[in-house]
Amino acid sequence: GKAQSEEVATVAEVLRGSEGTIVVCAPNPVSPTIASAMTGGAANLSVALHGKAASDHLVVAPPEVNTHGLLDIGIAVEGTNNPLEGLTGLLVVRDDPTMRLPGAAAALQGLDALVVIDNVAHETAKQATVVLAEGRSYASKGTYTQGDFRIQRLEPAIAPEGDAVTCFAALSALAEPLNIEVPSEPETALFAIANEVPEYQPAADLIIGEGIKLEVPASGQGTITPIAEISTKGEGLRIITGRDQYTATDAAALRHPEAERLHRYDHMQVSEEDAERLGIANEDEIELTDGELILRAPVTITDRVPEGAIYVSSLLQGGAVVGFFRGANLPKVRLNIPIPA
Repeated sequence: GKAQSEEVATVAEVLRGSEGTIVVCAPNPVSPTIASAMTGGAANLSVALHGKAASDHLVVAPPEVNTHGLLDIGIAVEGTNNPLEGLTGLLVVRDDPTMRLPGAAAALQGLDALVVIDNVAHETAKQATVVLAEGRSYASKGTYTQGDFRIQRLEPAIAPEGDAVTCFAALSALAEPLNIEVPSEPETALFAIANEVPEYQPAADLIIGEGIKLEVPASGQGTITPIAEISTKGEGLRIITGRDQYTATDAAALRHPEAERLHRYDHMQVSEEDAERLGIANEDEIELTDGELILRAPVTITDRVPEGAIYVSSLLQGGAVVGFFRGANLPKVRLNIPIPA
């Protein structure tokens, strides 16, 4: 098919001579609208390069380690831009929505009941009606389905400490008074999953090893999909964000100053051109604002950020950048240098 945009056509022309090109996409972690556009653009590029074999040459990184596993058993398969809308009660398992969803903090305050199962005292846990302490994945039994569709068995390496329990035990204890029937043991749950999703049976039978790679059939389709243009809002620099590979998520949720031990991604990053234009030096504290939200942090000047943009890790200061992505537009922010009092 014909590439749907001039940009896709240009990139496809450059890459077409490289045999076996793989298109890799890591969608924006805080904006469903932008993530959708990024994934659609990557798919269109793969189609432009490989036609009906596009799905064999496209890799979309999942936002979390077990996302594919959740989708395989039917959880959140439809998706929504605002999963908290209209809820009166919420059960949160090993997650802090305030780090991922614009407006989550305000939405959580409006709930009648908020139950959190976790071992991190993050912002969502602080707002909870009840927090059930659990031993995290190191104390759990079950499976992870990784980004390459490899199912890996998980066996307990530690016992939960203090009053903490396993995640399975916490969920089972909640299910009983709600008259929800659940498997009695993690092993029983795994075989129940395998019964519903036969592809998981080899993983259920696995005792030890590197896991089982799921065979994901190619679609055999190569259709260019129109992508709605995303407009920008505001004036100034465009925000680029993503989850960096060096910040510890749990520590970031606690707003710990050593969440990124080498202090690279606890800085905002601007281009050399913008730094010269604005008179900014490395380690200067800068301020971003869209007129409502203000975010301050030291700055690093780099040639890896394009002129007219600023990079902010999605984990910086506990996901503070998520607040700029309140709507469906690409946010722009003004950059200021605060004057010390």
